Amino acid sequence: MWFISWISSQVGTSEESVQLMVCLVVSYVISVVYNTAVLGAGVTAKSVKLLYYLVSGVALVYTYCGHHVIHSMAVCLLCYAMIRWCPIRAALVVNMTVPLVYLLVGCYATQIGSIYTIGWTLPQCVLTLRLIAITFDVFDGRRNDAIANKLKDSDKQQDTEPVLINADTAVLRMPTLLEFLSHCYFPSTILVGPLISYRKYQSYIESNESRLSDCWQLAAGRLSLGLLYLGFYVLGTHYWPQEYLLSDHFMASSFWWKVTAIAVVCKVGMTKYLATWLIAEGSCMVSGVSWTGQHYYGCANVHIWHFETTATFNGVIKSFNLTTNNFAAIYLFKRLKFLGNRTVSQALTLLFLAVWHGMCSGYFVTFLLEFMIIKMESEVLAKVAKRRQRWPLLDRLLDTLAVKALVFAVFRVYTIYLLGYSFMPFMHLQYPQWFDIYREVYFYGHVITIAWLFVAPFV
Repeated sequence: MWFISWISSQVGTSEESVQLMVCLVVSYVISVVYNTAVLGAGVTAKSVKLLYYLVSGVALVYTYCGHHVIHSMAVCLLCYAMIRWCPIRAALVVNMTVPLVYLLVGCYATQIGSIYTIGWTLPQCVLTLRLIAITFDVFDGRRNDAIANKLKDSDKQQDTEPVLINADTAVLRMPTLLEFLSHCYFPSTILVGPLISYRKYQSYIESNESRLSDCWQLAAGRLSLGLLYLGFYVLGTHYWPQEYLLSDHFMASSFWWKVTAIAVVCKVGMTKYLATWLIAEGSCMVSGVSWTGQHYYGCANVHIWHFETTATFNGVIKSFNLTTNNFAAIYLFKRLKFLGNRTVSQALTLLFLAVWHGMCSGYFVTFLLEFMIIKMESEVLAKVAKRRQRWPLLDRLLDTLAVKALVFAVFRVYTIYLLGYSFMPFMHLQYPQWFDIYREVYFYGHVITIAWLFVAPFV
């Protein structure tokens, strides 16, 4: 489309990125039409509402990536067939592996050199997690049925309340194909997320109440904030492009300039994720699916204020990519409890997320550093907390306003620098690139985290 090319040339970004933003804005229109022309016309038939979102979602993906929409449809139909007609444990194995392998092959096929190109693999990323989640939800629902029936048939435990597994997300009734596909292609979430559970989506569809008049101002605020961050990204990449870290000027600079440049370039690079998540959240608000019964932030994918002000690395992780983190906690980390080791469970969860992003080495380096930094930080804070309990004088000193301000400033700088250091391979995915950049700063982040492993027992 000519206007996509024109906007791309004016702002100096790729046509694919502009196409994505246009489609995200179109999802607002789809949500407004649903509230005004569907709910506003008094339509209560569930099938009509499901069909509206299915057709709109498929059309949106087609607008974004053309005939490549066939990839997502093929995987959806396969996963539904597995859930519908195969033993649930077999379906779980297939639906965890086939969509993931399909995605990885797609990422490999569409990647140009060392650059990750957004295309049909972007909605496929979100869809992969959604298909895994709904399969687990059906699995949990059938297990809960079995638990309830067993207790019901037991004379000894007939008055016992069954302990259900993931009761909030478990699917007790097999979805129809229309329900399944409508959930998968929900326009506000199909492109960049957020992830919402099948149960939440069904509850939303069953409601006949339009909340557009209550939430449009909040949605407009999210859209405006997202566009503001998008502006920061476009302006920032003009002065601090990620290619700068491979330039001769960077290589010839001082150590402190290099570590600062890495922090700044990566901070700029992260704003595009914040922008897309904020815009997508606004679309969810307009649709009404984000309503929790108390507020409209049920589909938040980033706590933006906390992200920008936290003084801990763990605080950044907990405020960033929230629905993916929630997916990892519910469907991966907690289900690895049988290993009996929290650290191993956490490591395997991060390994899955690294593989899900792609097979480039940069993803694995980023998630390994995340694991090491969080481990170091939690141990340091735990040791400080113990010292404060033992030494009242230290506790009173750390509670003074001046010391609090100093500690916050130091930890904020530490967070910004180590966040940039760990995120850099996410931008420069290939080994020769991220390795050369790390070599220029003497692998200082690795040195700090590895040194802590040896120092920790003596502190």
